[in-house]
Amino acid sequence: MNTTSEILQKEFRVTQVIWIVILAALVVYVAIGHYFHGKALVDLGDVSVVWIRNLLALAGGLMLVGSFFIRRKMLAGAASAQQPDEQAVASRYRMASMVAAGICEAVGLFGLVLIFLGDSLATLYLFVVVAAVALILHRPKKEELQ
Repeated sequence: MNTTSEILQKEFRVTQVIWIVILAALVVYVAIGHYFHGKALVDLGDVSVVWIRNLLALAGGLMLVGSFFIRRKMLAGAASAQQPDEQAVASRYRMASMVAAGICEAVGLFGLVLIFLGDSLATLYLFVVVAAVALILHRPKKEELQ
């Protein structure tokens, strides 16, 4: 039978591995962006890429700010549960971490979408770096799980 700390350790490691995979996906986005750079896949017609970039930057900023509130709210809900078992606490922690990480990754994906629309690599780098910084701020921390 597993002790409390062993269960939490195992679940924490799983959460870390998932977080690393999500962070690594940003590197894949950059590689895909390099491949498709200069090959606009969508003809926008009269719509400006700058307008779409600004819209996605605004949406991404709001999403990143919201990710901190969402994660905090989900973790507070896990802490207030009546007599939670270790498995339930670890699962809720993983869910809160992955929701926040998914929101951050979406910002990096916005940069890739802009490449498909014919934008520059600098834009992709900006979106990916912002997403990576936010992911690092949302990294799994053992203190939060205790």
